[in-house]
Amino acid sequence: MPVEVVVAEDRPARLLLERSAGAALVVVGHRGHTAGDLVGIGSTTLSLLLAAPCPVLVLGPALTTSGER
Repeated sequence: MPVEVVVAEDRPARLLLERSAGAALVVVGHRGHTAGDLVGIGSTTLSLLLAAPCPVLVLGPALTTSGER
């Protein structure tokens, strides 16, 4: 599956919503306290979850086997 890198100047949520029009999936990250913690996600991620025309995958922080980041 091809991946495209785009450098643009715009509001992140607006740009990602426009670019996701033909996408099969949008992947974004967030820096929550735990991998399953969606409390406190940013406004860009929230906008995508509410308005994206395709599925959105939100990746949390990486955890080690000891539970540390």
